[in-house]
Amino acid sequence: MIKFLFITTGLLLAGVPLLVGPAAYKDVVSARQRQALLTRTDYPEIARACAGIAQSATKGFPFVAVSDSRVPESLRSLAPRFITAWTNELTVDFQGGSKPYGYKLRPAATTPGQWTLFFFTLEGEQPLATITLDANQPLPHSQNPQSSPLLMW
Repeated sequence: MIKFLFITTGLLLAGVPLLVGPAAYKDVVSARQRQALLTRTDYPEIARACAGIAQSATKGFPFVAVSDSRVPESLRSLAPRFITAWTNELTVDFQGGSKPYGYKLRPAATTPGQWTLFFFTLEGEQPLATITLDANQPLPHSQNPQSSPLLMW
C-alpha cells in the first residue's frame, strides 16, 4: 500500500508540470512577442502597410487572410494570427482569444489622410506612430482587383 502511495504521488508530482507547462510556455512566448512588437523601430512602415489594407477594405466580411495578396510581406513576417479590416479601423492581432494584443490603425477624425498606429492589449492602447498619406502616394499593397477573397483562413 505504501509503495502504491509513493508511485501515485510521484506520478502526480511529475504530471502537474506536464499539464501546466504548455500554458506557461505560451505565456512566456506571448510576453516575448509583445515586447518585440513594442520595441520595433519601423512603426511608420507598419502603419503604411496597414493603411494600404484598410483603404482597400470593403463593407462586408472584415477578415483578411494573412496570405492575402494585399498583405505586404513586412506584415506577414510578423506572424499575426489574424487581420480585420473595417473602413475606420484595421486590427493586426497576434494572440486572439481571451488575451488579444497587437496593432490597431485608425484614421484621424480631423485630418484627412492621417492615420495613427496603436499597440493594444486588454489593458488599453498606446500610440506608436502617426503618418499622413498623400492622395497621390501609391498604396503599399497590391491594387489588383482580382486579389484573393477576404478569408480568415
